[in-house]
Amino acid sequence: PEAPTVVYVTKMQPFSSRLYDITTRSLEKSEEKQRLIAVSRVFSGTLKVGQTVNVMGPRHGFNGQKDVKETQIQYLFLLMGSALKLVDQAPAGSIVGIGGLDDLLIKTGTISSTELCPNFIKLQTISMGLVKVTIESAVEEMESLKNGLIKLNKSDPSVQFFINKKGEFILSTCGEVHLERCIKDLNDD
Repeated sequence: PEAPTVVYVTKMQPFSSRLYDITTRSLEKSEEKQRLIAVSRVFSGTLKVGQTVNVMGPRHGFNGQKDVKETQIQYLFLLMGSALKLVDQAPAGSIVGIGGLDDLLIKTGTISSTELCPNFIKLQTISMGLVKVTIESAVEEMESLKNGLIKLNKSDPSVQFFINKKGEFILSTCGEVHLERCIKDLNDD
């Protein structure tokens, strides 16, 4: 009997949309400058393109919450530095990129062929946000800023973004240098 597929997504890594479109031979060009690819480790079974899997969000299982979405694996990538190579399957032990999970995961998550799989949880780290700042922009650019902050929150495990009760955009980073890099990433995007 074949073992169930169990995969843990460690982070959502941004890649150039142009590289993503060329690698996947996409007929439609991406509107975004960057696409997020889920950097993942296959712990059990074999992950295959076209396979139907359950994507468990980080809150699944806490206090009986159910945070599971069913999806089909669209793309699997062999990650080679800044290059991507399409593959059809990834056996246990592989570290691969998974395309098409942008809207399903925030930062980390568990993917399994069965809903009975326990959810892996992110380890709590000591590097919680030391610097918290309010981010502002011109009124006509607020929606673009919000989308950029959401994307930054997904792709950087040390960043936290939230909107407080006053409606201010709060960005929490590990320090001043990290904050400067995050602001540079927002401006570049």
